[in-house]
Amino acid sequence: MRTAVGEVLLTAVLLVSFAMFHHVLPRVAARRTWQEAVVSAPSAGTDAAAETPAPTPEATPDPRSQWQIRFAEHFTDEVVVTDRSYTSPHVSITITEHHGDFKSGPAAYFVADIYVADLDCFGACLAGDTFGLYSSQPIEDVAEEHNAILAINGDYYSLQLDAERSITVRNGEVYRAGKLSVTDICVLFEDGTMETYAQHEYDMDELLERGVRHIWHFGPRLLLPDGSVNYNHNASVAISYVNPRTAVGYYEPGHYCFLVADGRQGDWSVGLRLEELAEIMQGLGCKAAYNLDGGGSSVMYFNGEKVNYQSNGGGREVGDALFIVDSGRQGGEQE
Repeated sequence: MRTAVGEVLLTAVLLVSFAMFHHVLPRVAARRTWQEAVVSAPSAGTDAAAETPAPTPEATPDPRSQWQIRFAEHFTDEVVVTDRSYTSPHVSITITEHHGDFKSGPAAYFVADIYVADLDCFGACLAGDTFGLYSSQPIEDVAEEHNAILAINGDYYSLQLDAERSITVRNGEVYRAGKLSVTDICVLFEDGTMETYAQHEYDMDELLERGVRHIWHFGPRLLLPDGSVNYNHNASVAISYVNPRTAVGYYEPGHYCFLVADGRQGDWSVGLRLEELAEIMQGLGCKAAYNLDGGGSSVMYFNGEKVNYQSNGGGREVGDALFIVDSGRQGGEQE
């Protein structure tokens, strides 16, 4: 009897186990899988593909130079020319006329505020593009040969006869590198910075290693490195006294100015002393400024015409020049 009961119980256990493994548990697992699928599935009306962020398109490189971006408000998409201004995608020039009463009398001067897209727009040349003593050329010819929009006289290197005491570097080419310079120098580096140095306060080899575009040798420097006026300038009495003037100024890479002051013209303009010129350049906000050749050489030429009134019966030819070209204009590249 007990044996029969035991057999019945064993059979019942086996049947229950069989039912659990083959019917109940698979259904529970299937239901759980279905519930998880429902929870993780996107809700009705949701586009699963929309949840995947679209690939970010690559940014289009800005074709403008760093200076074009920095001074964007000064450039124009097209060339715009007036009687005293020129703007384009690569150059901005604005010329203003000023009059003042100074210690020695009235003086008139012209300031060209200049922005360039790259240093190829800031040129400098020797008369006739040839190194030679006493060589000179009318400023009109210089401008025409180089397609210059604006030009001023330089340091008249060709009258600096002592090779050991003079320095001439243009467009990176060293023509003279005298070791015994007795005047201050002005250096325009390849990165667009401009610095002035007192005599014997520079090492020519170190300057050249930094990458020099132009060096002018006349002076004196008008401002000291801290931006203050250089009242103790290194210049002769003849140069220091009242004269027509030409100067170049520097604000930051890509931003420069040219200044030309009339002189020897009576009540119109007697000229400027060096300290007066320096004070003007400081007042303009220049960080560096340098006096170039003056007197009958002082001339500013813009868009085919002289801006100022040269002294000495119409002025003299120039031994060299600083000029601005539009590097984006056909034929405007510096030659």
